[in-house]
Amino acid sequence: MSLLVGMMDRIQLHLTGDQSRRLKSLARARGTTRAALIRKGIDWILRAVDDPAEDPLMDLVRHAGPGGDRRGSVEHDRILYGAAPKPRRRRK
Repeated sequence: MSLLVGMMDRIQLHLTGDQSRRLKSLARARGTTRAALIRKGIDWILRAVDDPAEDPLMDLVRHAGPGGDRRGSVEHDRILYGAAPKPRRRRK
């Protein structure tokens, strides 16, 4: 038994058949374990709860808030991912 496993709490959880199949496939594709993916998912959720400012989706919400950028529905990729703005289409 590795030292790391000895420091973890063991839990049991129930997944749907689809969740289990998809998680197994993702773990295989990434060369990791289902348990490691579940731990990463839990860490992601806890970070979002602890510091909502780290959540890119919250940036989009802040842009749409009072006095914020009203173009969030058009420029969501730029706001969320820092992507270059899409060229504007000219109306005919």
